[in-house]
Amino acid sequence: MRASARSLGAWILTITLFVAAALAFLLGVGFPYLVGDDAFRESLGAALGSELRYANLEIRYLPPTIILESPTLGGVDGFAHADRAILEVSVLPMLARVVLVDSAVVE
Repeated sequence: MRASARSLGAWILTITLFVAAALAFLLGVGFPYLVGDDAFRESLGAALGSELRYANLEIRYLPPTIILESPTLGGVDGFAHADRAILEVSVLPMLARVVLVDSAVVE
């Protein structure tokens, strides 16, 4: 019994490490491509129904976060402006190439 319990424990540990490695790879390699500068700007602008402009896009990996400096909605003149917007992104939807925002802070 002890031998089979150890092999089951080793098997669970192996699967857990594999999933953790896959998520780390996804965050490290896939996340920047999912929220690339031009693609992100266009898709978020389309989702909001207005043109999105910002001065700088920063991506942080843990937790996956997108930081927009000086975002403006509505083109050059804009109808909404902020100094900074911080968007925390959910990890699992990225497996389906979907960026889902868990929380947003607008300053």
